[in-house]
Amino acid sequence: MVGSAMARVKSVEAWEYSKNNLTTSDRETEVFSILKFSYDQLPDKTLQKCSLYCALYPEDYEIQVSRLIDKWIGEGFLYNERMRSGHDMCSHGGSIIETLKPSCLSEKVKDNIFLERSVKMHDVICDMALWIACDEGRNKLKVAVQEDGWAMSQANVKDYGMVETISIMKGVEPWIQSIAWTNLTTLLLKFDTPDTIYGLGNIQYARQLKVLELFATKRVPIPTEIGGLNHLEYLSLVNFKLTNAPDIWRELENLKNLKVFNLSADHIRVTPLGLIPNLQQVKVCRLISICNSAK
Repeated sequence: MVGSAMARVKSVEAWEYSKNNLTTSDRETEVFSILKFSYDQLPDKTLQKCSLYCALYPEDYEIQVSRLIDKWIGEGFLYNERMRSGHDMCSHGGSIIETLKPSCLSEKVKDNIFLERSVKMHDVICDMALWIACDEGRNKLKVAVQEDGWAMSQANVKDYGMVETISIMKGVEPWIQSIAWTNLTTLLLKFDTPDTIYGLGNIQYARQLKVLELFATKRVPIPTEIGGLNHLEYLSLVNFKLTNAPDIWRELENLKNLKVFNLSADHIRVTPLGLIPNLQQVKVCRLISICNSAK
């Protein structure tokens, strides 16, 4: 990893400086010190933020590249004066993926049968990334990542109002409705029970929320409270039903800052033609219609 990070460095002085950083480190552990060295060698803050984002998934989780880049766009990592179009941002995201691989901060996964690219993060790298994201361990309540909701409910987290990012990839429990949403900016949930969607009723109070991903394993209606999230820039709703279609379309039209919109649901053919033009900031839009016979 150190060799990969220093491969393009030619100056003897730069090598001496880096060697001193490694040998005099007072970080939490020697292992994290060496791993963070590779992170520190990334060319700019954008690559660093994109790298840390991979830690929001469980260890060795195969992350679909296109979905990951969509989230980077929603978080504002890829936007600047030179790259305003969705195509430019996606191309930039793809180049970042290729930069992270030689640094050992992400690993390539073999393409699936649909030729979709994926990456994953080694469990040790993931631990290091979360340590950095939590201000090198000084603010452990800043990011909450759990594989399942039960583990989260048992975690020693006394004040969820401190949390800025929550990621749960399966088994979200109804305890979610007790969360204080004050500082939350990113929420990624994959849930098994329809009850969970009703537990999200107080999500309307997450006024700072920028990124919201809800993945239902069973078809559920879209919570209309989403329409009150005025700062939302990324919205992904997977496996939903549009039984409340007229209401939800009106609510979605309120998301004026939305840059990425992913919707996987039934009856998408009835989407009002005026919805997308009203979302004037949208750079990426993916609409997938689910077979009506699916349960």
